[in-house]
Amino acid sequence: MGRRSCWILVLCRSCDAGRFCATIWTEKQSCSRVRRGRKHLENSGPLGKGRGLLLVQGGIPFRRGVGRNIVAEDNPGGTTMLNGAEREFLAGLDAGAVERDLEEISRYERPSGSPGEAEAHAYVAGRLEAHGVDTVRTAFPAWTFAFGEARMRFWAGGREDSLPAKIWGYSPDAWEEPVRGRAVFVSPDRFPPDSIAWFADRTSPSGRDLEGRIVLSTTRSAVAIRDACARGALAYVFCWPYGDETVIHESAVCAGWGAALPEDVELYPRIPVFAVDRPTGERLIALAEGGSLDIELRGRSRSEVKALPLLEAFLPGDSPYFILLGAHMDAKHHGATDNGTGCALMLALALRFARLKKRPFGLRFCWWSGHEFSKYAGSSNYALERFDELNEHCLCYVNADVPGSKGADDFSQVAATPDFMALARRAVRDVTGQDGEHVGPVNSYDQSFYNIGVSSCFIWSSQLVPGSPHGSGAGAMPWWWHTEEDTFGKHDMEVLMQDCRLYALGTLRILEPGWLPDDGALWDRLIGELEKLDGRGITLRPVLDVFRRNRGRLAGKGGLKERLRAIRRLNQALYCQRAPYFQDFRMGDGYVPGLSLPLAALAGGGLTDKARFVLDRYAVAQRNRLMVLAKELESL
Repeated sequence: MGRRSCWILVLCRSCDAGRFCATIWTEKQSCSRVRRGRKHLENSGPLGKGRGLLLVQGGIPFRRGVGRNIVAEDNPGGTTMLNGAEREFLAGLDAGAVERDLEEISRYERPSGSPGEAEAHAYVAGRLEAHGVDTVRTAFPAWTFAFGEARMRFWAGGREDSLPAKIWGYSPDAWEEPVRGRAVFVSPDRFPPDSIAWFADRTSPSGRDLEGRIVLSTTRSAVAIRDACARGALAYVFCWPYGDETVIHESAVCAGWGAALPEDVELYPRIPVFAVDRPTGERLIALAEGGSLDIELRGRSRSEVKALPLLEAFLPGDSPYFILLGAHMDAKHHGATDNGTGCALMLALALRFARLKKRPFGLRFCWWSGHEFSKYAGSSNYALERFDELNEHCLCYVNADVPGSKGADDFSQVAATPDFMALARRAVRDVTGQDGEHVGPVNSYDQSFYNIGVSSCFIWSSQLVPGSPHGSGAGAMPWWWHTEEDTFGKHDMEVLMQDCRLYALGTLRILEPGWLPDDGALWDRLIGELEKLDGRGITLRPVLDVFRRNRGRLAGKGGLKERLRAIRRLNQALYCQRAPYFQDFRMGDGYVPGLSLPLAALAGGGLTDKARFVLDRYAVAQRNRLMVLAKELESL
């Protein structure tokens, strides 16, 4: 095909924000290149009502931001565009207010349950109440952790030295009684895989080969740490394997989820876990592999049950159904991008939707605590305490986490459940011009509502572009993630406003008259995943027959109430292992995890007879669980 070109109008970053520039692009110029560079030809007049950027790829215009509905002359069929009501609604998002809110929120250090978090909650509540939005502040119990000062001393080649280190969450305290031992590097492949197989035996096949040692490794797998403990290790040092930044990232390692069950208690570490940056880790590993290296570690750590806060804002609708939207307020240190940007985004949405005259469904906004210091305890407790109303009336959960970071103008990963994927992808295309691909399943990011069967729309949005100088090497997060360096100024307002518009547009379209979830896509995904598993050591033909029969009878049929009843069971089959009123543990990713995870472990080999027996019986029990869900669908 020959080269085609067309004239389009854009709002240019480098020119006066109140003017358009005329720019020419050709079919052979990629969308990513268009996003990163522009050739200015001439100013063509003042900017009209509505702001944004229209891109062209392959002669077809794609929207970036909120622009006027301009269609190129050689676009044969056009593409999905914003209608007038949508453009007007998105134009009401105030970028200046969003940035001021972000600056205020990120002023405070916000560990879970801290005075700084309370100040940030009070600020958001004050902004909402000043605009007539009802808020409620409550508290809930959580098993949370706190950590403080950490020190590392080491001896190698007859010399003593010290290096910076941090202790990670849920570690036993190691301050009054420091741990000291010979260091050894254990590569990730010398630990069991991070899979459900560990649950089936919980003993290490390697015996006590790490007795009295301090383990250095480049994996932060919860299974690896438990395995090191079972092999006699005194402590575990996670050596950051990604970028070359000299800041130390803080986190916690456990396979539990916020509202833990009794059997989940042992999923938390029993030996202290420390972290060092990559240069320090590489130095320690070289010393350990080159000869004798002794390490002494001290760290202050505390785990306790305490009350954490929850801030909610309510926008009533014309029916009892509602959309749940959330962002975690607690943060490591100031947490400007994790997650001050997400909290400011949610505040902007609440204020904008409060001005919407007609809402067929309600909107419920939550600013969670307990995300960073209690493994999603805020959203998990909400699922526990609000079980009945979520089960009966929640349409979906919309989550904002780490939006608007510098370098994060990649919207190609669309994380949503299948029944919201078409809506989410269309919103991404209409706001950013990018054609996002489905990513899933996601077993993090406050996805605490799968067991109830609640769908998700926008688990995250903007992501770092691969190879970004703001990234931590090949890792997915920016180099300042979970450090003292996550301060105001690490955001990109253009990207953050893209995130705001994206979330606003998707939510607005759910509120359109006559909207119904795409339950057919959810049926198809579940049946497709079951077909992949059928015959892999277990027969699923009877289960598949029931699901297929009911797909033809139920998919795309009935009203909202009827579809939600089916969607609950489909999500429980596709995403969960446990009952609706519990939380799944956090171990491995996969669709139909109750079957896919044990079957993958059984196929992988290296299991004891005990583990093989337990996993085989577990897979059969999960097949029975799926049949119960299928029969419940048949009764609808």
